[in-house]
Amino acid sequence: MKKRKRNPVTHSVLVRANWILTDEINYQFDSNSTVISYGNNEKLIWQAKYMIRNNRNVHPWNTELEYQMGDGMSKLSLTANYTINYANGKGIHLRFFGGTFLDKEDGNEGNYRWRMSGYGPRGFGNHDYLFEHIYFGRSENDGFAGAQFSERDGAFKVYSPVGQSNTWLAALNIKLDLPVKSRFLNKFKIYADIGTADANALAGNNILYDAGVQFSLFGNGICDVYFPILLAPDIKDYYSANGLGYGSMIRFTFNIERFGLQNLGTMISEGL
Repeated sequence: MKKRKRNPVTHSVLVRANWILTDEINYQFDSNSTVISYGNNEKLIWQAKYMIRNNRNVHPWNTELEYQMGDGMSKLSLTANYTINYANGKGIHLRFFGGTFLDKEDGNEGNYRWRMSGYGPRGFGNHDYLFEHIYFGRSENDGFAGAQFSERDGAFKVYSPVGQSNTWLAALNIKLDLPVKSRFLNKFKIYADIGTADANALAGNNILYDAGVQFSLFGNGICDVYFPILLAPDIKDYYSANGLGYGSMIRFTFNIERFGLQNLGTMISEGL
């Protein structure tokens, strides 16, 4: 009797309400004094996702359609991943992201803008407004903790305030495995990002890009460090204008939330 092959394609749906309560500090200034008051900021964000995944051994892919609504805004995004395999289990990993606002209250969309540089603490506060990721320093703007980010939205590996849109954004991310048989060199990849957004989110050029080398400390995308080599002129100008050196361009991901603590030992041993 022949066994029925298992369908590698899976579908899943996620619907949840995110109730978020944060502390806030308010400053009131007049000619004689400054009054500081403390309070809470409460909001409810609804989130719905439809995910389809094909875990086949050759050319796997997955797609995620996400809708968010709440706090005076609604937005829709599509994320698609596809791997083109070649010899020795290596591949070219492609990621496409596109997002647009469907509705927004004027002046309220700032916290929810699309981010070409992904989510992280650099800039004006952490962009992870749903608290979906774990950071060494959620509010750290500089130093080691400030260099951590999450590959969300445009997922550019170099931070820049250019490409933060309150309308729409689209990006393509490419990662290339080195076609070599070496345990050490297997930790390296070549990456490239290219993206665009509405004109108000850009500094002059319609296209942003970056490229460089990725080094994986641990496997499965747990901890990766990105060393940029090629930058778009608008991104270069940001670092030059602010007197920031090459070290400030290096960023890393640390996605410990993907695994339970019971898998930490296995994760470390595989990485080493």
